[in-house]
Amino acid sequence: MKRHFPKSIDSMRSITASGALGETEFNNQPDIPKDIQRYVEELRLLYYVPLSYIIADEELLPNESLRFFYIDENWTNALVDGALSIGRVTEGDAEYDNLLLEQAMEGSNCRLHFPRIEKMHPQHLDSALNVFKAKGRLSRDFLQSANDGGKLMLSDTETSGFVTGFIMRSELTGRVRDLNVTAYENDEPISELRLTKLSDDIIIGLYDGKITSLKISEPQTGLTFGLNEKETRLIPKDVNESNFGAPLDNKSIEIKDYTNSAGRIDVTKLASKLGESLNTDVKSAKLAFELITAAASAVFKEKGQ
Repeated sequence: MKRHFPKSIDSMRSITASGALGETEFNNQPDIPKDIQRYVEELRLLYYVPLSYIIADEELLPNESLRFFYIDENWTNALVDGALSIGRVTEGDAEYDNLLLEQAMEGSNCRLHFPRIEKMHPQHLDSALNVFKAKGRLSRDFLQSANDGGKLMLSDTETSGFVTGFIMRSELTGRVRDLNVTAYENDEPISELRLTKLSDDIIIGLYDGKITSLKISEPQTGLTFGLNEKETRLIPKDVNESNFGAPLDNKSIEIKDYTNSAGRIDVTKLASKLGESLNTDVKSAKLAFELITAAASAVFKEKGQ
């Protein structure tokens, strides 16, 4: 199949040498179709890359494990170059592709946030954009610009140039929908580039910056009442004002002692036992408080943090 050259090699060189790419709006670049540019952006975020290329052996990601990594730009550059090499036959093809690749990579550096932003519901955009604004990487409101048909300049969403990520394998991924994941660099939140569930128990996340700590929590709407089938002990919570809500591990209660064969709790006996443990009279309100389980969270930190 013959390639179509929209511009000559010499004209491409003159555009690159003049520095015009840095002054031109990304959406006005005529040489790279939008679909191809988006494909490049997604490749650099490891979309379409088989899991076996990321985790070479299953033993590297055992059950209930979390692994951190950083993106080697040399690897993703080679990946993009290979993906765009289809139909490359002559020396002219290669020279043209090199110029086009430089242009595509420059655009993708400034648009790595876009694959996620453009899929987000408008109600969720504000919190994501606040991170960009705090970092000085968004010079005007993306939502306003998008609604008005405006175009963001290349510099409007410039990334840090350092992408790190995590991959987690846990039954939590399948059991809890909409896990909240926040990454931090030296206690400052960093913007999320990708958060994707790869399978029932594997999730991957990529972030703009170096992850020094990661917080994973259940959604705040996920309040539960009682205990799940794997829990056997109820840990009372302190009801004294000075330490209200703190778990009292040393006063845990074996829940099966108050549960019948159908799995139903004898609330009268349980309330009486809780009253003994807490040294207070446990009525309906306090019993409900003791049986409510709030959304749990866990924080993973880099050594030295």
